[in-house]
Amino acid sequence: MTPRPASRGLSLGELILSLLLTTLAVLGLVGVVSYSLRAQVKSSQAHVASVIAATRIEDARVTVLKDFALSLDLPRQAAPEQTGFEVAVRETREGDDLKRVDVSVYWTDREGPQQYDLWTKLVREE
Repeated sequence: MTPRPASRGLSLGELILSLLLTTLAVLGLVGVVSYSLRAQVKSSQAHVASVIAATRIEDARVTVLKDFALSLDLPRQAAPEQTGFEVAVRETREGDDLKRVDVSVYWTDREGPQQYDLWTKLVREE
């Protein structure tokens, strides 16, 4: 009996196994990239909300410096800085010379309604 020559290349089973492993690796990578993109969008939306809220807080501070007696309350309304966001400002008097200002920013993403809240206290300056 003569020995068989060494075969070169891959058998069909080895080829199928390597394709299966490559497919699983690519699917795993696609899942990670997809999750990363969703997290980036969510982070970006939260950043926009924080900028809107900080802007409203600064507007309130400037208003209080001009005239402490003016009301800072604003009903929930569309934020002109960014489409898809709404903002509300609430003022609470905590004394003759102290106001608490609460700013809430609302938006909706794939996970449903979202809200970002920021507050500060403003003192009457003489």
